Amino acid sequence: MRRTNKSIKDEEWLSIFRSKLMKLYEKFGVKEYWIVDPDEKEIRVLTFKEGKFSEYGRFKRGEILTSPLLEGFMINLD
Repeated sequence: MRRTNKSIKDEEWLSIFRSKLMKLYEKFGVKEYWIVDPDEKEIRVLTFKEGKFSEYGRFKRGEILTSPLLEGFMINLD
């Protein structure tokens, strides 16, 4: 796939947006959030521990997404 300047700018904007959003979530004590990436076809689950977010897992098609916050919660990603 060939990248254009526009797609690079879009990726930079998205990175900045996610960074600012993560700081807001940390500030207000959001315990978990998910990033859905349709291009990569994956869902990243991040959890708030020890004052910052860390990645709990990356889930793709054919896997079962779980949440450490929601005990027993599972989604089959088929």
